[in-house]
Amino acid sequence: MKHIILVAALCVPLGANANVLRNGLDSLGIYGQVVGTPSRVTAGNAYGSITASGGNTTTGVGVAFNGANSEWWFAHLGFDYGVGPALNGGTYTIYSPTGVKVGSGPSPSNISGHSLQFNARFGKGFQVAQNVIVGPYIGYQCAQFTLWVRGQSAAYVNNALGGGVYGAIAPTSRITISGHIGYLGGISTNAPGANVLQVGTKADYRFDSSWSGFVGAYYDRYSASGRMGTASRDIRVNDVRGIFGLAYHY
Repeated sequence: MKHIILVAALCVPLGANANVLRNGLDSLGIYGQVVGTPSRVTAGNAYGSITASGGNTTTGVGVAFNGANSEWWFAHLGFDYGVGPALNGGTYTIYSPTGVKVGSGPSPSNISGHSLQFNARFGKGFQVAQNVIVGPYIGYQCAQFTLWVRGQSAAYVNNALGGGVYGAIAPTSRITISGHIGYLGGISTNAPGANVLQVGTKADYRFDSSWSGFVGAYYDRYSASGRMGTASRDIRVNDVRGIFGLAYHY
């Protein structure tokens, strides 16, 4: 009888502890963000070329769903919206067909626009230690960067598919830390398809059984080059986001 009581006493905390990480990952969150976009765009044809470089710092909002089941299959769905354009300010340079600089100056004023990304990641985690998982995932992203300059508009839309590695740890019952690194290849676009390097990390602090506050940092690097008709284009967009928000744990 004593042995049965001892086994039961041990199983209760161990079973509860096994759910600490999963409960930390199962969440629906909303957040604000600060977005920085140091970027560079080059376009040219047989008559010359132009290069613009600069960036913008703006704000935005986002929502995210995260979940994992008892076998550590995990998922992430997220939508981010930045209220400003990727390029705002900076400089431009115009080159002749022979590569001679024929003009330069500050980028046009009165630039407005927005950026948005939808991300989906699905994968399988492997428990490498108590409340620690690591595993591969398949990732998809649809991104759009829009500019309005002096009454004219332009939008760059990119779809990318690839994968990466995800990891998560719950060092205490209140704290969950997760992160990912991945690489997506451009599969369709209205301009040269961009490959995307993605790196991110997030830390949640649960102040009760159902709610937590969190902070995170994410970096997406878009790299594309190619031709559209007689024109060549080269795009380098760096999207850096700091997020802070509130999550409900279901």
